[in-house]
Amino acid sequence: MTATALIRIPSVDDVQFADLYIRYRPAVARVVTKFVRYHPDDREDIVQNVFLRAFRFRDTFRGDCQFSTWLSQIAFTESMMFLRRLKREESCFTGQLLVEPSDGSRDFLDRLADTELLAKSMSGLPQHDRQLLFRAHSEQASHEDLAIETGYTASNIKTRLFRARNLVRPRVLALSRVMKKGAGA
Repeated sequence: MTATALIRIPSVDDVQFADLYIRYRPAVARVVTKFVRYHPDDREDIVQNVFLRAFRFRDTFRGDCQFSTWLSQIAFTESMMFLRRLKREESCFTGQLLVEPSDGSRDFLDRLADTELLAKSMSGLPQHDRQLLFRAHSEQASHEDLAIETGYTASNIKTRLFRARNLVRPRVLALSRVMKKGAGA
């Protein structure tokens, strides 16, 4: 029985669907791997989600394309959803830690519980920028106070802090991934 005919049977059983899984898993895995290249631990979960979604929504398969094409589209969609979720999680993490709040509070370092992570992240910054970042956030020094102390203008201090945050952000993300993997292992 063809995959198209099999998927249209309302009472397709687990054994029949397992046959489809065995037959189409390599193709689905290739599609997922193209998009989720750097997350090998998550690939198999995505492949399984593809088949779960295909089973759950098998009644939506119209038959105007091959079954493998339909599965590939589901694999593409699942991969994109994973990447969006990952990006959203990273931006939430970054937003909480490395963006100066618009309400005037200066506590992005206070929200960073792991000082080792911050120290490692800031280690590549020039000493002057490290001091500015530290003073502006942990000591809550205003831009004007920092300008008076350094001899720079307040707008120059804002620019330096912005650039320092943008340099630290990818390091925090990278180190946090490494630390998460280390903690999970």
